[in-house]
Amino acid sequence: MTPPTVLLVRPLPSQQNQSMERYSDELAEALTRLGRVRIEQIGPPPASWGRLPFAAGLERRLQRFVGYRRQLARREADLFHITDHSFADLAAVLPPERTIVTCHDLILLRAERDHLDFRGSSAMVRLFQRRVAHLRDVAHVACISEQTRTDLIELIGVDPSRTSVIPNGVDPRFTPLASERRAKLRAEIAPDDVAVILHLSTGARSKNTEGVLRTIAALRQRETDAILLRAGRPLSAEQRTLAESLGITGSMRELGRVADERLVELYNLADVLLFPSHYEGFGWPPLEAMACG
Repeated sequence: MTPPTVLLVRPLPSQQNQSMERYSDELAEALTRLGRVRIEQIGPPPASWGRLPFAAGLERRLQRFVGYRRQLARREADLFHITDHSFADLAAVLPPERTIVTCHDLILLRAERDHLDFRGSSAMVRLFQRRVAHLRDVAHVACISEQTRTDLIELIGVDPSRTSVIPNGVDPRFTPLASERRAKLRAEIAPDDVAVILHLSTGARSKNTEGVLRTIAALRQRETDAILLRAGRPLSAEQRTLAESLGITGSMRELGRVADERLVELYNLADVLLFPSHYEGFGWPPLEAMACG
C-alpha cells in the first residue's frame, strides 16, 4: 500500500527565518525517519532578477505572493503542511480540509493588544493580521507551546478543537562537549577571568537587543570583565550607535550567522546565555543551551 504524501510548504529563506528553516528541516528529517508517510517539500520559486538591486524588493513580493501561490496550486498531496504561520495565506490555494499549519508565535498581535515594550509598524501588523486570519480556515493548527495556543484562540479566534500543542524538540547534536575541547574553545575566546556571554538574535524587535547591550554596560560599570558574543543578525545602525554611546564596542564580537556545529561550540564555551526577549512563542536557544550543559 502506497503511504500518504505529505507536502511540507516551507517559508521563504531569510536572515530572520533561520529558526523556521530549521523547523522545516528537522520536521522533514523526523517524518522521513518514521517512514509512515512520503515527504515532499516545496519552497518559493527561485529569483531571477537578483542582478538588479533596485528590483530586489519587488521581485521578493512577486516571488512570495504570486509565484509561490501559482506553483503551490499545481501540486497534489494527501496532506499539506505549512510549516510557518507567516505563510498561512498560502492556504487560500489549498484544500482547507487537508491543510494544517504550525503556528510558532503571534508576537506582533500580542504586542499590539497588550502594549508590550516593542511594537510593529501599523503596516506590518495589518499585513500579518491578513496572513494569519487564514488559520481560522484550515483543518488543524499545531502550536509549539501552550502560550502560542492561548494566543491563537484569544487573538485570532481559532476553534480550540482544531488546535493542539506539539512542543519543539532539541536536535541531539546539542550536547555537552568533552571538558578538554570545551577548555580549548574557551581559551580561544577569552582568558578565564573574563566572562563570556552569548546572545542569539534574528534581529526582531522582540529579542530586546538593546537590553542585552545595556546589560553589558551595567556589568562594566560594576567592573565585571565580560565579552559579548553575538550570533545571528548583526546590530542595526541604531543599535550600533547605542553600543558606541555605552562604550562597549570593544567588548563585543559579531559572529553573524553560524552553522549548528559552531553554535554547539558557542553554547559550550560560553559562561551564560543572555536571552532577555520581551516575548517568545517558545524560544529555542535556552533549551539548546541547557542541552549543552
